[in-house]
Amino acid sequence: MITKENNKERMCSFYASEFHLEMIILPYINKEMEENKKIIIITEENLEDSIKVLVSKINLEESRKRKILSLDWNNNYIEKIEDLKSKNYNEICIIVNGTEKFIEDINYILEETKLKDKINILNCYKIDDIKNHMQDIVLKHKKVLNTSGIQKI
Repeated sequence: MITKENNKERMCSFYASEFHLEMIILPYINKEMEENKKIIIITEENLEDSIKVLVSKINLEESRKRKILSLDWNNNYIEKIEDLKSKNYNEICIIVNGTEKFIEDINYILEETKLKDKINILNCYKIDDIKNHMQDIVLKHKKVLNTSGIQKI
């Protein structure tokens, strides 16, 4: 049985704008889709409009674009967390985006939710919001996702 302590892996990422965030996470999402992982976007702000614009401009197969757009990019995070509690998935990739407090609150909820699934959590912080304590945030995670890919800490 997988215990609560070893079934969650946390990564972090930092971005300057919504488009920058989406450009960083799209290759990661694409890789996770190839591995047939369930992808859940938990975001404080609705990203649906900006992801539509971005996906329309990138060079990807139409079927992959449709899959990316079919992910729920809205900020209905309460429904998404309830869905996590009610279903069993083998492997889940959860992307959490918002203010530092929002990310902390969602991570607390995910920690308290006893999920049996293997979960990768990617916490995405806006650089302007965290300013001088980026180093502290990095040290709380095992890996960092940036434009060159995933880096172990």
